[in-house]
Amino acid sequence: MTRKQKCPKEQVLALIRELADDASFDDIQYHLYVLQRINQGHESMEQDGGITQAEVEDRLRQKYVLGANWPHENAEAIRESNEWVEQNGLPLKNDRPF
Repeated sequence: MTRKQKCPKEQVLALIRELADDASFDDIQYHLYVLQRINQGHESMEQDGGITQAEVEDRLRQKYVLGANWPHENAEAIRESNEWVEQNGLPLKNDRPF
C-alpha cells in the first residue's frame, strides 16, 4: 500500500460519510463492491502494469467497430431465420405472456 492510499477501514469510513443519510443497505453494499473492484484494479495495475492505451483502443475497435460487420457477415442466416418465422410463427408463441 502506497502512502497516498488509505487502509480499507479508512476507505469504508470515508465512503459511509459521503453517502446520503437515507442510504439503504443495498446502496452501501453496492458502493463497497465498486470500491473493492477499483482497489483490485489498482492492485492489478501495480502488479501487472496494466495495458496500454493502444491496446484499449484495439480491444474496443475489435468489439464495436469490427463487430459491427456481424449483420452483413451473417445476412444469409438472418434471412433464413426470418423466413422460418414467417412460415412457422414465433417459437413458443402461445407460451409468451406478452
